[in-house]
Amino acid sequence: MTSMADLTVYRSTHPGILAAWDKAHEQAEQIGRQRRQLLDELGFEGRPALIDGRRMVGVQHTAEHGPIPEGWRRDQHTDGAIVPDRRRATGKAIARRLDALTMPDFRRMLPGGMPQMAWDLESGKIHWPSFALMEGAVYVRWGCDPEKAEKGDRIDPEIWERVKLSEYYTVVERTEQAQAGGA
Repeated sequence: MTSMADLTVYRSTHPGILAAWDKAHEQAEQIGRQRRQLLDELGFEGRPALIDGRRMVGVQHTAEHGPIPEGWRRDQHTDGAIVPDRRRATGKAIARRLDALTMPDFRRMLPGGMPQMAWDLESGKIHWPSFALMEGAVYVRWGCDPEKAEKGDRIDPEIWERVKLSEYYTVVERTEQAQAGGA
């Protein structure tokens, strides 16, 4: 568990950051629609996809759905799900179609030196940031100080502003209140 003292937060209203945020979310919505269309086309109307990170790797399939379709196999790690059988030509073709619908990685789209991950040498832990769009700014929250991590990343102060945790949590609270209809 990360303590409050370990948290580091950056904020940006830079047009390049906001454009990257919009682009990532537009791509994610489009891919979400394409995933649903593909599952429907493959005969899995209304069934939830099996997701691993940013990738769609399979689909729900329980006993009531009948036999496993050609090109698919039971997922060894998830009860009630099937994945493409990559040992067979049909499964390989299905897998390629699923792989083509990987969600964008917002971390890879960010200008201004914001790292994709940070290896905290003190704790020996690897950290990945979380992101939120609040009050017209993108906030990046870390469980460490990425500028003191292994790579010694230098985050561009013209693009990213380091903010106090009290400021960050004030924005979080206002955003939560607004979403709950209390603002």
